[in-house]
Amino acid sequence: MVNDDPEDDLPPISSIPSSVADRLRQVEIELAEKKLALTQALCENQELIHQLRHSSTIPSDSDTNSGNSIRSMNSNSTVSWLSKTVNTIKEAASSTNRAKVN
Repeated sequence: MVNDDPEDDLPPISSIPSSVADRLRQVEIELAEKKLALTQALCENQELIHQLRHSSTIPSDSDTNSGNSIRSMNSNSTVSWLSKTVNTIKEAASSTNRAKVN
């Protein structure tokens, strides 16, 4: 039977030199930052697409008010989601830094 689990091939963490473990943590943090930047860019692109679609249709005066409130609700939910994502990444980075100190 062939073992396809790549984690079984890794050495125990205690045998990894601290310089390598430190570099690994740095790379993990860089990856988290890149993922956050990508997520922010995708979110901004999506918002721009919504704005473009909204501006390409000419609403009546009554539609303009409801459109603004819907856009405001969407913006608030996006900010809330993005805030949660940023906080999660910050918590992960700080826990990684605390583990590095210990």
